[in-house]
Amino acid sequence: MLVVLIGHLLQKSPFEKTVSGTLKAGIGFLVISSGSNIVTGALKVFEPLWSEVFGLPSAVLTNCMGYDAFVGKFGKRDCHRYGNLVPDQCDTGKDYTI
Repeated sequence: MLVVLIGHLLQKSPFEKTVSGTLKAGIGFLVISSGSNIVTGALKVFEPLWSEVFGLPSAVLTNCMGYDAFVGKFGKRDCHRYGNLVPDQCDTGKDYTI
C-alpha cells in the first residue's frame, strides 16, 4: 500500500484517486493473501498422501528464522487440530495452540 501511495503522490494524482488507489491496493493484497492461505490449506490435506506415494519425508516448515519468536509473541500451534500431520512438532513438549 505504501508503494501505491508514494506512486500516486509522485504522479500528483488527485486526492480522491490517491485514496481510492491506495485502498484498492490494500484490499487486493488482503484478497490475494486470503486466497493463497485457502489454497495452501486445502493442499496440506494431500501432504501425507504425497509422502506415502513418492517416499518423500515430510518437511517441517516451523524451523524458519524467527518462527519461535513469532509463536512466542502471537500464539501457539495446536498439533492435534490438523490431524497431527507432523507428529514431531507435538513431541517437543511445547504447548502449540492457535
